[in-house]
Amino acid sequence: MPLLRQRIQHIDLFDQPWELFCEQCAEEFCGVCFAAIHASGSRKEHITHDMERLTRGGHVSGVVLPMSLEVASQSEAQEDDDERRSRSPTPMAIASPQDGEMPSAPTPELRMLPVLDGRKLKHRAAFIPLRLTRDEREVLALMEAALEISEYTDKVDVLTYRSKIPIMTQQLDEFLDTVAGLVVTTDLNKGKKLVKGDHGKNAGLYATMFEVVRRQKVLNPDKLRTSYGKLMYMLMDSEAIREDMGIHEPLVAPIQTVYSMLSDRGPRALALLDDPYLPTATAEVSLLGRSRAELDDDLNAKRAARSYLIREYSGSSDDELTADEVERVILSISDANAFLDHARGCVEAITELLNEHFSPEEDDAWSLAIRAGVGGARLSHSHATQFEYVSQTFELWGAIQYNFYELAMACDADLIGGGGAAQKGGGSFYGLGGRNYRLRDTGQGLQRMMSAPKGAGTLSRILGSVQAKFGRWIGSSAIHSGDVNVPNALVIIDKYVQVPRILWPVVNCVRAIPSMSPCMLDIVGGSERAIKFVLRNFFCYGFDGSGANNWSSAGSCIDGRLTSTWNWCSHIEKKSFFPLFLLAGFVGFDGKF
Repeated sequence: MPLLRQRIQHIDLFDQPWELFCEQCAEEFCGVCFAAIHASGSRKEHITHDMERLTRGGHVSGVVLPMSLEVASQSEAQEDDDERRSRSPTPMAIASPQDGEMPSAPTPELRMLPVLDGRKLKHRAAFIPLRLTRDEREVLALMEAALEISEYTDKVDVLTYRSKIPIMTQQLDEFLDTVAGLVVTTDLNKGKKLVKGDHGKNAGLYATMFEVVRRQKVLNPDKLRTSYGKLMYMLMDSEAIREDMGIHEPLVAPIQTVYSMLSDRGPRALALLDDPYLPTATAEVSLLGRSRAELDDDLNAKRAARSYLIREYSGSSDDELTADEVERVILSISDANAFLDHARGCVEAITELLNEHFSPEEDDAWSLAIRAGVGGARLSHSHATQFEYVSQTFELWGAIQYNFYELAMACDADLIGGGGAAQKGGGSFYGLGGRNYRLRDTGQGLQRMMSAPKGAGTLSRILGSVQAKFGRWIGSSAIHSGDVNVPNALVIIDKYVQVPRILWPVVNCVRAIPSMSPCMLDIVGGSERAIKFVLRNFFCYGFDGSGANNWSSAGSCIDGRLTSTWNWCSHIEKKSFFPLFLLAGFVGFDGKF
């Protein structure tokens, strides 16, 4: 009875019908909940059945199905699979790709799926970090705990006329001691070596542990929002103080990527990146607007491609990849594709809404025109100009999200990459590679201001490729770096990881409006009017050049576009349509949507 009551509450709260029954979980799920809970790990392999088929015999939905009904549902599912396969061509044997020819499919499931861009997969592999192993995830949890309690930036990033070298040395030494103590709790033998030896002898181990955190952040940009910056500043300062601490090796190790791992194993391993079935094995299968049969077909094709690659490229010799290593490469690329699908999906969705509900031609009732000084705007655009300006901004954001891993790796190198001496002065320190940074109040607290040539260069290249698609570019092409607007490379990463957090709530609200209560829609004049009202306000005043505390920092520059959008988000509670956001489940622009 408690279980039944819990499920009844589930229906009352979410008002979603049960669509799938999971054998391993022994529970019913709606499509959204099932996709969220079974998105990764061993749950991805759970066996499911259609609830409509299982309950058509008169069984009450909401009660755990008896074993006899589960067996019956398996038989029906098998009959449906057999019927579908009977209409498919005769299976053929596997043939390895040779001389550029496509291998013949061993089963109907081994086929090509639509992918993001399989031709550029080999190039992207150089920037896709390797997925963490089980042992590395234990290291990650340990490092997160140590960073959480560390007060490094609180003690170091303060204005003072005294040298900060003693403070840095003390704080870094305390942090490494904390890490060593936590290692003792997880691995006694390894912890003994860390505790007994000095930090200089364990520099390689510390560098490996720091690399795990950096790799996790690059692969999952939404994670480690606060601890990552603390770690990067700590590693940046370590070049100035490690010699005084007796550490003669850098605490920075290169981030392990898919390409670096395969290149270390030789040409045979690198050939995996050229296999025509790798894009299919790592493709992101969309759930929107798809039937269960279509999803099953695509998932079976994805599993068949993975099985084929593991069988084809794994071996027992020392210079060959193991089956686990091949699977790790596939899963690493799959993780990257999942992030790209999420990050680019919101940009594509908002672009579709712009083109669906507005056009470049002037519409007196729903004009996108803005004028400086009216409604907080700092730009003056006609309807056609504003439409083009917003379209170009979305195109740019989509390109940045697609190349986000390359941008993140470039920013990582700007912060702690390279080498060089560090100045041991008072207020300012030279970063790695001879680049100096200094503390400055940028209007958002004290920030470390330093140049980011690689990150800014990557953004400039992306911008150039986007501008080439248009006949003219609306607004400024300036990219801020190392100034009060964008103090350092860490801010570059943080700025553009916000794009999905901003756009998805807007998209979700607009998509939810047609299904809202008719009484509410009658008040606002109908669903179409409500949708256009929300979108017009966003397209006008989310891209009006506002958001800065002075006129010189505002405008239409590359970074200013995101600044004005953030300014619109900060005033969402004051918008007349804010209740529509609440009815759509909005809780904030912080990724919790």
